[in-house]
Amino acid sequence: LQSELNHQEVANCVNGFSKVDLVLEDHSLWKSLRAAALTLSGFLNPQEVANCVSGFAKVKLLREDDTLWGALQDAALDVLEGMSPQHVANCVSGFSKVVLLTDQSFWAALKMKTLSSLRQMSLVQVEACVTGFSQVEGMLKDRDLWDALGKAAAKRPL
Repeated sequence: LQSELNHQEVANCVNGFSKVDLVLEDHSLWKSLRAAALTLSGFLNPQEVANCVSGFAKVKLLREDDTLWGALQDAALDVLEGMSPQHVANCVSGFSKVVLLTDQSFWAALKMKTLSSLRQMSLVQVEACVTGFSQVEGMLKDRDLWDALGKAAAKRPL
Protein backbone atom coordinates (compact mmCIF):
# COMPACT_ATOMS: atom_id res chain seq x y z
CA LEU A 1 0.00 0.00 0.00
CA GLN A 2 2.64 2.53 1.00
CA SER A 3 4.57 2.15 -2.24
CA GLU A 4 1.42 2.48 -4.35
CA LEU A 5 -0.03 5.71 -2.95
CA ASN A 6 1.28 9.26 -2.98
CA HIS A 7 0.99 11.60 0.02
CA GLN A 8 -2.34 13.09 -1.10
CA GLU A 9 -3.87 9.65 -1.63
CA VAL A 10 -2.64 8.44 1.77
CA ALA A 11 -4.14 11.48 3.51
CA ASN A 12 -7.41 11.05 1.64
CA CYS A 13 -7.54 7.35 2.57
CA VAL A 14 -6.86 8.08 6.24
CA ASN A 15 -9.56 10.73 6.26
CA GLY A 16 -12.07 8.65 4.31
CA PHE A 17 -11.58 5.30 6.04
CA SER A 18 -11.77 6.98 9.46
CA LYS A 19 -15.40 7.86 8.68
CA VAL A 20 -16.37 4.21 8.15
CA ASP A 21 -17.08 2.47 11.46
CA LEU A 22 -16.68 -0.97 9.86
CA VAL A 23 -12.96 -0.45 9.21
CA LEU A 24 -11.92 1.45 12.36
CA GLU A 25 -10.86 -1.84 13.98
CA ASP A 26 -9.11 -3.24 10.88
CA HIS A 27 -5.57 -3.47 12.26
CA SER A 28 -3.90 -4.42 8.97
CA LEU A 29 -5.47 -1.50 7.10
CA TRP A 30 -4.43 1.04 9.74
CA LYS A 31 -0.94 -0.42 10.09
CA SER A 32 -0.50 -0.05 6.32
CA LEU A 33 -1.82 3.52 6.35
CA ARG A 34 0.38 4.29 9.36
CA ALA A 35 3.47 2.99 7.54
CA ALA A 36 2.58 5.00 4.43
CA ALA A 37 1.96 8.17 6.46
CA LEU A 38 5.28 7.79 8.28
CA THR A 39 7.12 7.36 4.99
CA LEU A 40 5.43 10.39 3.43
CA SER A 41 4.98 12.68 6.46
CA GLY A 42 7.68 15.10 5.33
CA PHE A 43 5.80 15.74 2.07
CA LEU A 44 2.35 16.53 3.45
CA ASN A 45 0.72 19.89 2.78
CA PRO A 46 -1.54 21.61 5.37
CA GLN A 47 -4.73 19.88 4.19
CA GLU A 48 -3.06 16.48 4.14
CA VAL A 49 -1.66 16.97 7.64
CA ALA A 50 -5.10 17.99 8.91
CA ASN A 51 -6.72 14.98 7.18
CA CYS A 52 -4.19 12.58 8.70
CA VAL A 53 -4.47 14.10 12.17
CA SER A 54 -8.26 14.08 12.25
CA GLY A 55 -8.43 10.63 10.65
CA PHE A 56 -5.81 8.85 12.74
CA ALA A 57 -7.25 10.41 15.93
CA LYS A 58 -10.42 8.36 15.37
CA VAL A 59 -8.44 5.09 15.38
CA LYS A 60 -8.10 3.93 18.98
CA LEU A 61 -5.31 1.45 18.29
CA LEU A 62 -3.06 4.29 17.05
CA ARG A 63 -3.76 6.94 19.70
CA GLU A 64 -0.74 5.90 21.76
CA ASP A 65 1.67 5.52 18.83
CA ASP A 66 4.34 8.08 19.69
CA THR A 67 6.23 7.50 16.44
CA LEU A 68 3.18 8.32 14.31
CA TRP A 69 2.10 11.29 16.40
CA GLY A 70 5.63 12.64 16.63
CA ALA A 71 5.87 12.57 12.83
CA LEU A 72 2.47 14.22 12.44
CA GLN A 73 3.40 16.85 15.02
CA ASP A 74 6.59 17.64 13.08
CA ALA A 75 4.63 17.73 9.81
CA ALA A 76 2.05 20.08 11.37
CA LEU A 77 4.76 22.44 12.61
CA ASP A 78 6.37 22.44 9.16
CA VAL A 79 3.17 23.63 7.46
CA LEU A 80 1.51 25.53 10.31
CA GLU A 81 1.77 28.93 8.64
CA GLY A 82 -0.05 27.68 5.54
CA MET A 83 -2.98 26.18 7.42
CA SER A 84 -6.49 27.46 6.86
CA PRO A 85 -8.88 27.93 9.79
CA GLN A 86 -10.42 24.52 9.00
CA HIS A 87 -7.00 22.83 9.03
CA VAL A 88 -6.18 24.47 12.38
CA ALA A 89 -9.49 23.37 13.91
CA ASN A 90 -8.98 19.80 12.63
CA CYS A 91 -5.48 19.70 14.10
CA VAL A 92 -6.52 21.08 17.50
CA SER A 93 -9.39 18.61 17.63
CA GLY A 94 -7.35 15.62 16.43
CA PHE A 95 -4.16 16.23 18.40
CA SER A 96 -6.18 16.78 21.59
CA LYS A 97 -7.36 13.15 21.42
CA VAL A 98 -3.77 11.94 21.68
CA VAL A 99 -2.94 11.62 25.36
CA LEU A 100 0.83 11.44 24.96
CA LEU A 101 1.22 14.83 23.27
CA THR A 102 2.31 17.02 26.15
CA ASP A 103 4.90 19.10 24.30
CA GLN A 104 4.04 22.61 25.50
CA SER A 105 6.00 24.31 22.71
CA PHE A 106 3.88 22.43 20.14
CA TRP A 107 0.65 23.47 21.87
CA ALA A 108 1.92 27.04 22.15
CA ALA A 109 2.56 27.13 18.39
CA LEU A 110 -0.88 25.65 17.69
CA LYS A 111 -2.44 28.19 20.07
CA MET A 112 -0.75 31.10 18.28
CA LYS A 113 -1.96 29.84 14.91
CA THR A 114 -5.45 29.39 16.34
CA LEU A 115 -5.49 32.94 17.72
CA SER A 116 -4.36 34.36 14.38
CA SER A 117 -7.06 32.32 12.57
CA LEU A 118 -10.02 33.05 14.85
CA ARG A 119 -11.42 35.92 12.77
CA GLN A 120 -11.85 33.58 9.80
CA MET A 121 -13.24 30.63 11.77
CA SER A 122 -16.87 29.56 11.72
CA LEU A 123 -18.67 28.80 14.95
CA VAL A 124 -18.19 25.07 14.32
CA GLN A 125 -14.44 25.58 13.96
CA VAL A 126 -14.28 27.73 17.10
CA GLU A 127 -16.21 25.03 18.98
CA ALA A 128 -13.78 22.36 17.73
CA CYS A 129 -10.91 24.45 19.13
CA VAL A 130 -12.72 24.98 22.44
CA THR A 131 -13.36 21.26 22.78
CA GLY A 132 -9.83 20.37 21.71
CA PHE A 133 -7.95 22.81 23.90
CA SER A 134 -10.15 21.90 26.88
CA GLN A 135 -8.67 18.40 26.70
CA VAL A 136 -5.08 19.65 26.89
CA GLU A 137 -4.07 20.06 30.51
CA GLY A 138 -1.39 22.65 29.82
CA MET A 139 -3.89 24.92 28.04
CA LEU A 140 -6.63 24.97 30.69
CA LYS A 141 -5.20 27.96 32.57
CA ASP A 142 -4.28 30.04 29.53
CA ARG A 143 -6.44 33.14 30.05
CA ASP A 144 -5.47 34.71 26.69
CA LEU A 145 -6.58 31.62 24.79
CA TRP A 146 -9.89 31.25 26.62
CA ASP A 147 -10.71 34.96 26.43
CA ALA A 148 -10.08 34.94 22.68
CA LEU A 149 -12.09 31.74 22.12
CA GLY A 150 -14.96 33.11 24.21
CA LYS A 151 -15.02 36.38 22.28
CA ALA A 152 -14.84 34.53 18.95
CA ALA A 153 -17.72 32.24 19.91
CA ALA A 154 -19.83 35.18 21.11
CA LYS A 155 -19.39 36.98 17.78
CA ARG A 156 -20.64 34.04 15.70
CA PRO A 157 -24.33 33.61 14.91
CA LEU A 158 -25.86 30.40 16.26
